[in-house]
Amino acid sequence: MAKVYAKANKVAARHADTRAKVKDVRDGVTRRAKANLARANKTSRITEEGYFPASITEQDGDTDFHTILNAPNAFALEFGHAPSGAFGPRGIFAGRQKAPTPPEYILTRAAIGGTVS
Repeated sequence: MAKVYAKANKVAARHADTRAKVKDVRDGVTRRAKANLARANKTSRITEEGYFPASITEQDGDTDFHTILNAPNAFALEFGHAPSGAFGPRGIFAGRQKAPTPPEYILTRAAIGGTVS
């Protein structure tokens, strides 16, 4: 009969070789995400030149390594959004933005290493 070890997964996930490989993959995702974010800074401006309050950071956990998109509304930057805030129906720039802001897929494209279909 096979013997099952209750903590085998935890031990394997924390093994030095496993951590090194997972970190290597995460580092590639981070590198691609930073390049994607730089390409996303292409909008016409209502703010001063050079103001783009988004960044890519990394976080190391016990078993996982994360690439993080930090932005005032990272979800909207990643997946797009309808006109809102200052450009929304009651905003000071209401009516200036006619179409929804398209998604950038900064992290999504970085994670899959290519284009989003």
